[in-house]
Amino acid sequence: MAAQTTRAAGAVWALLQERPDLLLEHAQAYADLLRDESTTWAAFWLVKGLWLVGAVLLAFVGLTLAGVAVILASVLPVGWAVLIVVPSVAFLGALLCGWAVVRGPAAPGLDEMRVQWEADRNMLSPGGL
Repeated sequence: MAAQTTRAAGAVWALLQERPDLLLEHAQAYADLLRDESTTWAAFWLVKGLWLVGAVLLAFVGLTLAGVAVILASVLPVGWAVLIVVPSVAFLGALLCGWAVVRGPAAPGLDEMRVQWEADRNMLSPGGL
């Protein structure tokens, strides 16, 4: 086993001495892959955060409108349906935004990066060379 590991390391070392540009190209490919996957990941969490902010703001607006409805109901002879319907629209929006946060798609991982890393690791293993 030690002889295979030494042979694999020698092959990699010889390749690096003959073609160092291959290592740079491979590192650049890893950087590009990581950039692409991290951009997707960041966009996903930005959208999820915006849904969460929307849920919180709509819940706050609904609570404010409910408080105003209680005050108006105690002072003016206003129909109760209007006082219930108006805040409930904001609460419904908050529930829908909250549902989008909780039940939305799963967060993207670094799947392609992991697959590439495993392929490289298997190739550089003693049995791969």
